[in-house]
Amino acid sequence: MTHVLQVGLTDREQYIHRLGRTARVGKCGEGLILLAPFEVNGVLNELKDMKLQRMTHHLNKLKDCFEIANYVLSHVSKNSKLSDSASKAYKAWLGFYNSNLRKCKFSPSDVV
Repeated sequence: MTHVLQVGLTDREQYIHRLGRTARVGKCGEGLILLAPFEVNGVLNELKDMKLQRMTHHLNKLKDCFEIANYVLSHVSKNSKLSDSASKAYKAWLGFYNSNLRKCKFSPSDVV
């Protein structure tokens, strides 16, 4: 594997484990982690002794992806199966960030 893409908040052990998949059998690879602004400080604190390159200038390339996602999400409520799945995903998201309040410097009401 030459590249690993991680999305969202992680801890040190998960980050290293996933990134290690690029280093099998003496090979080299690269990792990229996409973080929301409120996740950055927590993750950087976890990985403070690692050599990381911050690439905020590439975020503009994601604009089209966000527009497509917003279009798709605007149609979720029109489909009961999608709406149910979205509700479950939101509950899982709330639970995940509720367990990481300190890392993101959130209060419970901030998460909602």
